[in-house]
Amino acid sequence: FWKQNTPLIEYCETLGINIPHYCYHKNLSISGNCRMCLVELKNSPKPIVSCAMNAKSCLTNGDIYTNSSLVKKARENVLEFLLINHPLDCPICDQGGECDLQDQSLFFGLTKKRFYSFKRVVLNKNIGPIVKTVMTRCIHCTRCVRFAAEIAGIEDIGMFGRGLNSEIGTYVNKLFQSELSGNVIDLCPVGALTSKPYPFTHRSWEFKNVTSIDFSDGFGTPTQLFIKNNHIIRILPGYDRLNHNINWISDKTRFSFDGMFSPEKIIYSFLDNNNKKSFLNLSWQKLFKEFFYTLYFQNHLLKHCYRPYPLIILLNANTSLEVLNLLNVLTRKYSFFKLRRIESQNSNVDLEQNYLLDLNLNNKIGTSDTCWLIGINPRYEGSKLNLRLRSRYLKGNFNIINVGSLFNLTFSNTNITSNTKILKSLIEGNNLFCQEFVNSSNPVLIS
Repeated sequence: FWKQNTPLIEYCETLGINIPHYCYHKNLSISGNCRMCLVELKNSPKPIVSCAMNAKSCLTNGDIYTNSSLVKKARENVLEFLLINHPLDCPICDQGGECDLQDQSLFFGLTKKRFYSFKRVVLNKNIGPIVKTVMTRCIHCTRCVRFAAEIAGIEDIGMFGRGLNSEIGTYVNKLFQSELSGNVIDLCPVGALTSKPYPFTHRSWEFKNVTSIDFSDGFGTPTQLFIKNNHIIRILPGYDRLNHNINWISDKTRFSFDGMFSPEKIIYSFLDNNNKKSFLNLSWQKLFKEFFYTLYFQNHLLKHCYRPYPLIILLNANTSLEVLNLLNVLTRKYSFFKLRRIESQNSNVDLEQNYLLDLNLNNKIGTSDTCWLIGINPRYEGSKLNLRLRSRYLKGNFNIINVGSLFNLTFSNTNITSNTKILKSLIEGNNLFCQEFVNSSNPVLIS
């Protein structure tokens, strides 16, 4: 730990010593601005901030006390400052029951207040359809700012103003346009950033927690399902036992369950009667019967002209087993139905590591210096892959070459258009970028 200049707060966590903090998060960098993690150092005239000091400089000077009377008094003072302008919204706040500020004020705070002036009021910001803002509750821990800059790569959120006029928001009136924007809801230690689709609908103690995996991409990211009255109310990231961390999840993962329980979901089928506001309500059985009889009759007439046309249904690897089974039954009953796969490839799927990219993702990308992306947009198709590529890019000595459409991956990459002639020249070895393959060590190709 000492060689790596580990922060003192992280060193204490490995020893099982819990220090309260807001400004430290395992997946983000460290910034000591709330001063909640104060500890006492022997022979030091004042308390020190444990997230801003490394363990080596402290442990060589003397003993450390994390629960002395000086530390208790210092934490009480810090909490009093945090609560000076904080509103009493706990009974109506969506963060109630999961709020760090509630827990810290209960365990480390004062039992009475000494502040009787008017509290400061901050206008709410509109940063999109996912995150609801109540900025008067904000304690300026800057977690959302550092997440937007360091993880999402979208530097739209920042802190402006000084002193009592400090506010967190967008510099220009715009939305926080990121596929990971919902993670700031989990990061916010108070109720300043909450979920906009479901305000005032639930409390944390009403849920039943179920462990699951992400169904929106192929990485098998662990998630937590929170269920109330047999309905999924929200989805949060789960604990990854393989890498021992908590992953970021995309907005698609977080809110795509809406379609299952949406009241606008079409339950009954209908036929348009070609008149205004005239629909014939049908059962699914009758609708399929009309549909297949029409196709079967047309196919029968075409046989007399010796021109039978099959109805070909294209499938891809993401088609569910239920849909495949239904289509298989249709092809057996009606001969004019044909099933074809879009991708015809002979891949070995006997072992799990052969078809799961995630098992070797960290090792492959971590030891590589060149990555080729062919025909994919990892930012929206697999945000976990894009986060891994961005993390590797920020370490340096990593070239990313993209063959496909031009889009923003939140990090620098070289785009070689989407022309098939370019792809053919790459395969034949006649392209200038083929030299990258020769000079690179452990190149990674993802298609």
